[in-house]
Amino acid sequence: MFFVKLLAFVAFFASVVWFWADPDYEPGIAIVTSFSTLIGIWISERQSRNKPSQTQTVGVGGVAVQAGGDAHIGSISNGDAKDAQ
Repeated sequence: MFFVKLLAFVAFFASVVWFWADPDYEPGIAIVTSFSTLIGIWISERQSRNKPSQTQTVGVGGVAVQAGGDAHIGSISNGDAKDAQ
């Protein structure tokens, strides 16, 4: 994330220098875009810091499944003889 922040800051600084050297709408758009990127990175980083970690509690005799996608309960097998049928 540091590399992205660095690139966004360099782009913002370069666009400000460009606007100072040649005041036109293109460097102005570059300033707005790079500043928006910096704000977006700041908001994204702040939200990811406040995100709760994943926790899971399973009762006695229960089966727990953690999946990155869809988990279908019918596909779980805990080794019981009744599940083998």
